[in-house]
Amino acid sequence: MNKLLLCIFIITNLCADITNTKQTFTVLCIEDDSTGFSWKNMQWQQTKYTSSKYIIKKIKDSKYCSSEHLNKSSTDDYQYISGCYIGKRFGHNDLSIGHKQAEVWKLINKKYILVRVNYSDVWLRLHFAPNGEFIQSLTRVNLLDGASKNYRDSISVSHGKCSIIDNDL
Repeated sequence: MNKLLLCIFIITNLCADITNTKQTFTVLCIEDDSTGFSWKNMQWQQTKYTSSKYIIKKIKDSKYCSSEHLNKSSTDDYQYISGCYIGKRFGHNDLSIGHKQAEVWKLINKKYILVRVNYSDVWLRLHFAPNGEFIQSLTRVNLLDGASKNYRDSISVSHGKCSIIDNDL
């Protein structure tokens, strides 16, 4: 019985809304579908990509994104705050260093709740709800003057779902 209560407590806390701007957490995002374009034979060709998984973690401020550089603004129902995040594709070693990311907080029942994070780094642009849907785009394209016409970076767009897998209570 104690194990069952512990499991219910853990699951309830992982699914709980994020209501504290200092709270750290980890989100696993899994793509449902992905499409895009690859550069082949000197032209863009539409392609379907295999689904990826992403792990995004909100961390305490680091030397890469200290509190003094975090931006804040608000409206009647929303607050826009920057948080410090790291991220990677699951199963890859391409961990990003800490980056400031835009958080969107909505006033619901007199309490602000984190409703969206706009995560962006060198290789990934991901807009996600901590326990909800996400969209991702990879548009780092090599189109500079003088660039080789034989190579262009791929372009992709995907969507899927995210879940909190670790929650600093």
